[in-house]
Amino acid sequence: MLVGSGADALSGADLVAAALGGRTQLDLYQGRRFEVGADNKAYNQVSFERYRISLNTPPKDAVTEENVETQPLSTLWQSATGAGTATRLNPSNEAGEGQSVRQSAQAELGYRLALPWLLILGTMLAVPLALGF
Repeated sequence: MLVGSGADALSGADLVAAALGGRTQLDLYQGRRFEVGADNKAYNQVSFERYRISLNTPPKDAVTEENVETQPLSTLWQSATGAGTATRLNPSNEAGEGQSVRQSAQAELGYRLALPWLLILGTMLAVPLALGF
């Protein structure tokens, strides 16, 4: 089982132009790749002259579970309420994943809107309790 991999002692890298669908490819030259297993401390080290890796990145305005915390409030509101789901939700998501993204957006929106109210209510409770009423 592959847990992590990385490149070490890298001599060079080139970014290949992004193709359709948000796929970006990166060419690495003269480096080493490490593969670490989850169940043991052993690892494999592979040296390479040229290695091409594909980076799948969704569009920046697409809301996924991984980037829901970094979205602006307007985008988060649209995702949480279902407005503009055709343009805002990640198009690669299946129906079940879209519901999960919506729930994550609603939870993040609730967190952002609840904190200011918590500060106001906490202050309103702390002052009378501090004065001993």
